[in-house]
Amino acid sequence: MTPSNPVLFESERLIMRLWSVDEAKAFFRIWGDPRVIFWGGHASSPDDCRAAILRLAARCDGYPGHGWFSVARRSDSESVGNVVLQPAPFAPGVTEIGWHFEYDVWGRGFATEAATATLRHAFDVLALPRVLAAVLPDNARSRRVTEKIGMRRIGSVTHAGMPHDLFESRG
Repeated sequence: MTPSNPVLFESERLIMRLWSVDEAKAFFRIWGDPRVIFWGGHASSPDDCRAAILRLAARCDGYPGHGWFSVARRSDSESVGNVVLQPAPFAPGVTEIGWHFEYDVWGRGFATEAATATLRHAFDVLALPRVLAAVLPDNARSRRVTEKIGMRRIGSVTHAGMPHDLFESRG
């Protein structure tokens, strides 16, 4: 199924659009997999994901250009991950970037490519001065993504009750 949501920004191999509830099964492939959402926040069913999509979208209400974006391959429009630009719950007034991808597509550079396009959107379209990423210290893959997209570690923060390394990128 190809969602009706318009493409908001893109990269060479990927398109980014807001998640819609009709994509709950794709969302569940990511958020229902404890290998991906290994810190315990994974969903238990596609129905949970429908509610989560609405809840996550509400976090970005009042912040134009922000959102939880489905990342789909251009080749088949299949959602394989998500990137997010949302108000950082750990840093009022600052935007957070994050990413999650299906386990089966890890190692193909999708996270780096999508995060790069998302930062470009944040700086070039939204004119944000800075973006933060909170990464669990033992999440080596996400740490590598932050390095590849030019973010630098600026400290640590407690987020969702767990210590995270804090990375920054400036526009």
